[in-house]
Amino acid sequence: MQDFFTNDLLIHANQNAVMAILANPRKLIEWDPEIQSISEDKHGHRLDCNNKVTT
Repeated sequence: MQDFFTNDLLIHANQNAVMAILANPRKLIEWDPEIQSISEDKHGHRLDCNNKVTT
């Protein structure tokens, strides 16, 4: 059986830049042009990506 989804994210940046992104997930929108918006609720962050929603 093939895995269709992973939790992997490839970021071409140095360690300090990655730490800054992880400290504030809203910064992901600056790195991935497919992310249209990021919202936050009590369960975590919600990414809206080209008509697809991930949580």
